[in-house]
Amino acid sequence: MSIYLFLLCSLLISSCQVQAQHIVPPQEVHPITEVVHDNEWYLRQVEAWTRVTHEEPGNAFAWYNRYKALRYADFPRIFQDTAYQAEVAKVVDEMGRAVPESFEYAYVRNWNAHEDPDARMWLDKAHAIDPSRPEVFSGYVTRCELEGQWEQMADYCRQWYNTHTLAPSLLHLAYNMLQSVDQNGILFTHGDNDTYPLWVLQHARNIRPDVTVINLSLASKRDYFLQLMAHRQIRINQAEIEQVFDTLPWEQKRSWMVQHLEQMNQDRPVYIALTVGISTSKNWRISSGAPVSPTDTRQRRSTTSPSCAGISNSGCFWIISPSNPIPNPFRTKTAGPVDRCGLSHPFSDPGRTLYRGRHGHGGPRLSGPRPAGGPPVSPGIGSRGLS
Repeated sequence: MSIYLFLLCSLLISSCQVQAQHIVPPQEVHPITEVVHDNEWYLRQVEAWTRVTHEEPGNAFAWYNRYKALRYADFPRIFQDTAYQAEVAKVVDEMGRAVPESFEYAYVRNWNAHEDPDARMWLDKAHAIDPSRPEVFSGYVTRCELEGQWEQMADYCRQWYNTHTLAPSLLHLAYNMLQSVDQNGILFTHGDNDTYPLWVLQHARNIRPDVTVINLSLASKRDYFLQLMAHRQIRINQAEIEQVFDTLPWEQKRSWMVQHLEQMNQDRPVYIALTVGISTSKNWRISSGAPVSPTDTRQRRSTTSPSCAGISNSGCFWIISPSNPIPNPFRTKTAGPVDRCGLSHPFSDPGRTLYRGRHGHGGPRLSGPRPAGGPPVSPGIGSRGLS
């Protein structure tokens, strides 16, 4: 009898050990601009952090990571799939019952708000709970941009830049893009990670403030678009604008917008980012003035050549074909050929001249130790990215 009990206990112990080996430990979920994982990794982290929130319902950090893992899993679905949005919203509601007074909950409510008019209140609450957290700056910069509070927006950009939490790869690319645009150019972008770094460099470092950055997602709001055109002294046909905003769907509206500004402002070159999407960018020009060759939006990475710099951003890519070398102020001594996102780019190699621009208008050069045979470098920049 004792032998049978011994064997039964041994089998149970072995079974528990096998199950334990398959339990994935929770890991902090970093912004996708800092570290990119495949969907399976995020789904496993959803399970791992769900376990933690069940065991420790008052752990705000665990809830925050559970939300981020769910949001980043199959990332585009958060904007397209209403059933998936409902699943994410359910987690946010559970988080609100567990940690209602935490920074994490207030920030997640703002982040997940979409068109919720209460988003403003949640952002302010998050900032009031912990003013040291840099996550709120993107929301405040967007708010100021939409409301035309340009001086306050510049102040938020400077504060954000000084936190050293913007992804260096995004600052690299934003600098390169700005330096590749002609004087007084108009540059169309699409989302957050292809827009915020441009605004931050313009306002915090006075790099190419002559370039007008138009985020097409925000420009779909009529009042904001008209306000921005007046502020930047960009010519438009008011009657046509009113008609288009009343009749065309969003996808056609933004394509028309690019063409309209090109036609009405022949003295101001118009550029677009490949992050804008194939339907809008096809047959239009980018920094080199060459026709756009849209990249397959299903790709997540791009291997680049000396004349073409690429970076993944929700599946789309910038393409830059500059000519004259401009020193890159954000390169550090320790920069390697591959950044933390695993995206290869030619401007991370310390032994090469990194940034190039067609004319190199306006951007100040940062001082720093000069390596032998290389351009000036800046002090180190933090590696935390946009969310």
